[in-house]
Amino acid sequence: MMKVYGKLVVIGVIMSVVCAMLLVSGCGNDKTEKETKEKLELTINVENKEYSAESAYDVRVYLDNKDIGKVDRGGSNTFKENVTEGKHVIRFASEEDDSIDGERNIYVEYIDEEVDFVLTCYKDRVNVKLKEEYDEETTAKPTEQTTEQPTEQPTEQTTKPVQPTQNNNTKITINVKCVENFIFSTYDVDVYVDEKKVGTLDHGSTKAFETFVTKGAHSIKFVEADEDDDPPTGRIGINVSESKAFNYKIECFSTEISVEDLTPASEIEKKNAQKKQQENNKTKKKKHKKKKQKKKKKKK
Repeated sequence: MMKVYGKLVVIGVIMSVVCAMLLVSGCGNDKTEKETKEKLELTINVENKEYSAESAYDVRVYLDNKDIGKVDRGGSNTFKENVTEGKHVIRFASEEDDSIDGERNIYVEYIDEEVDFVLTCYKDRVNVKLKEEYDEETTAKPTEQTTEQPTEQPTEQTTKPVQPTQNNNTKITINVKCVENFIFSTYDVDVYVDEKKVGTLDHGSTKAFETFVTKGAHSIKFVEADEDDDPPTGRIGINVSESKAFNYKIECFSTEISVEDLTPASEIEKKNAQKKQQENNKTKKKKHKKKKQKKKKKKK
């Protein structure tokens, strides 16, 4: 009887060891998968244009709130970062005043992803455009220049319908849903496109705002209404290529307003993504071909 009991104890010990090894192995696999996911390399090329002497300043670059370096006024720089697959936010802010900024959302899904930005610095904001957008705009309007600073002051909400102007001729609709708080942070929210106020959203309500903008990069900002001393703020960058509706859900907190983007990708954005994927594939094939040719030369 004692021998049988002893064998059972030994078998139990062996099974415990095997289970422990399987658990450790599983954790290792999870870690390996995580490490593999984080090996996507993102290359960010940034050119900092000087609009005028008054608005010439160095720009800090932030990737998902991480400071990755700066671009000197009138200069350019390249940043390489390892990121996970998915959506990321790149923010560009004046080194002298962090509130003067601009941002863009990007989606990373390839091992070697590269994106080019051109910044135009103004007194009150950093205008962010993809290089191809900037080149297209420059080519389309080579003679349109001005010596005045193109700033827009916040305006009060009006019931009159917004009309397009010669430059701002692309209509956008901003649909915003505010999550209701019952005790704290129950403030109303002012909505801005760049520095232009387009209306006020009552706390806990849903509302649509319409305005006209130029094609290209813009910033939507949500600010606590009737608060002048460092109000809670939330912001998100958009790229306008056509008339479109943007959908957001916001939540009010004592120190910030969180913004969740619910906007589906448009057909143009899908086509641009496909085009970029094809260009990336072509570039990778060329690099691979060059590597093969170099190896052949070395062997000879």
